[in-house]
Order: sequence, then C-alpha cells, then structure tokens
Amino acid sequence: MKLFQIVCAFLLVVSVSVGIWFISSSFSKVHIYLVNDAASPELMTFAKNQLESIVDEQPQLSYSLIDDPSNTLAVQDHIHQTIDDTDVMILGCFTEACKLNVITALGQDNTIPFLFTGRSNGLVSESYLWNFGPVFNQSIQPILGVIDRMGYEPPVLVSDESVSAYLTSNILKDLMAAKGWKEFRYINIEQDFELAQLEELIFTNTKKTVINTVCQSKGERVLEKLASTKALVFNTCLPYRKTYHQGYFSSVLYERHADNEQEYIFSLALYFVQLYITNDAFKFNKLVNLEFPIHNQTVVMDYQNRHIWHQVLFIGNQDNQTDILYKSEALIRPVVYHQLRQPTEWELMVQLYWRNHNGSWGI
Repeated sequence: MKLFQIVCAFLLVVSVSVGIWFISSSFSKVHIYLVNDAASPELMTFAKNQLESIVDEQPQLSYSLIDDPSNTLAVQDHIHQTIDDTDVMILGCFTEACKLNVITALGQDNTIPFLFTGRSNGLVSESYLWNFGPVFNQSIQPILGVIDRMGYEPPVLVSDESVSAYLTSNILKDLMAAKGWKEFRYINIEQDFELAQLEELIFTNTKKTVINTVCQSKGERVLEKLASTKALVFNTCLPYRKTYHQGYFSSVLYERHADNEQEYIFSLALYFVQLYITNDAFKFNKLVNLEFPIHNQTVVMDYQNRHIWHQVLFIGNQDNQTDILYKSEALIRPVVYHQLRQPTEWELMVQLYWRNHNGSWGI
C-alpha cells in the first residue's frame, strides 16, 4: 500500500511537471534586442524598467541591449548571435535618426522584426519594420488644414540639419506649394546665434503661423525664443509637456494621456510583444488589420504597411489650462509615401541626406 502511494505521488509530480512544461512550451519564446537611443535617456530608463518588469513575469521573454545603433558592425554581430528555439525582435528607438541607424545596420536581407516606437516621417518601407508611432500624415499634415480653416497666413517654417527636421521640412514645402502657398518663409537654425532670425516674429501683429520642426533641446530654444510672440506656433517634433507655455503640439493620445505620448507608444509595442508570446493570432505573417484593446481604446495595425492607425489632437497650454485646438474625428490611416512624389523619389531624398552627411544620420 505504501509503495502504491509513493508511485502515485511520483506520477502526480511528473504529470504536473509535464503540464507546466507543455503550457510554457506552447507559448513562443522571444528575445528582445532593445535599442539604446542616446538622444532620449529618460525614455530609455522608462523602457528598461518596463521591459524588466515584464521579463520577471514572463519566463518566455528575455532581452539584451544594443548599445550603439550607429555602429553597424556591432549591431550585426549582436543580432546574429544564435538563440535556440527562440524568436527574436528588435524593439525601441524614439527618434528618426535612431530608426534609420538600425535600418542601415540591418540591411535589405534582414528578416528580424523591428518594432519602432517613435514618430517619424515615414518614407521607408522595409518589410521587417513595424511602426507604432505616428507618421507625417497623422501628426503633422493636419496642421496645414487647421491653418487654412483659421484664415492664417502661410506659415514660417523653422528647421535645422537634423534628419527629422530635414524630411519634415521637405514634405511640408511640397504640400504648401501644392496648396498654392508659394510665399512662405523658410528659416534654417544650425547655430544658436541664428535664433536671432526669429526676433521679427516676436513683434508681429498679423495672423502669422510658425511651424517649428526642430527637435530636442534646440527645438526648445526655438520655442523659448518665440515665447512672447503673438504668432500661432506649431511644434512637429517636440512632445507636448505641461511645462510649456507657448505653442501647440501634436499628440496621438486623448487629453488625459497627451503628456506621455512616447511612453504610451513604447507600451503599445511592448503589449504587442506580450500578445505575440501568448496568442497565435499575433504572428507577423498572419496580420490582417489587426485590432487589439489597450488603455480603454482599440488600436488598429494596418496590415498593408505595418503602421498604427492614430487619432491626433493639437494640444497646448493657455492661461495655465490645457487647450485643445484640434482633434481628428476618427483614426487616421497611416501613409508612408505622399503622392506628390513617387516612393523612389522620397527614398532618394532620404539617401541623399545620408550621403551628404558623410554616412551619418546624426541624432
């Protein structure tokens, strides 16, 4: 009898172990190569914390860091390490320069999915690229319609030599010319002393608009320079912050989330990874306008170009209160290439930037 009990206990342990193994092995094992975007240190801290907390909960998930995406050979060596019985993905980048660095390193023959978590101008369509942030037609192009409806003059376009501002400005120039706005002014800010070109806008009394395409700290200095202007200022690259007291910012979130857009986009991609691990419908070769709920809203991934449909609003701070200048009525389908030029022309524009900057995408 005692022997029988021992055998039964042993079989129970084996069956439970097999059951646990079967459940865990039925889920996909995934290794994430997290890309370090040096231009966004605070967001990188957030990304690492989020990823580590999920790794603790999901034994099927692991990750390592790609420290310098501009080092092509190091990226290639890192991602080509063999991990048995494990799917691999590349996750991250919050800036256009980081995204283009990764794509350059991966090359045309890459098959590893790259989940990009920033906003961009589009203009690249690699089959392995999955874009979770907004593209130009979602977050920037609606600005021109708002300016038109409000009866303002054609905008002053402020840019610099960063790849993001360069591409944004060139698309805007095409679109404004197509609208018949031939008399718009273009100001290029490469050095801080060139900010003086903005001084005449501070004292304007006409219905002027300014589109600031400059990113990061230089974009903030442009905004500070225009702090006392009466012109309507739109910012295409700076994310909305409650601390800004001037201008409007595009955001793909509802009002209550608008100051966390970049964290939200990363969370979208990370949630997608979790679904990939646990749900067979979320495999990269099976997507057909995939919809999934997050933060009490439905997210749609466009199966044709692997970009997210987004709803956009233009939000700012006026008199210490949040002000919504515009909100799209519905989700906007992402467009990777604008029809004013052929895709090959846009791609050539991107490559010319790289060549003219000595094989660098900058920061």
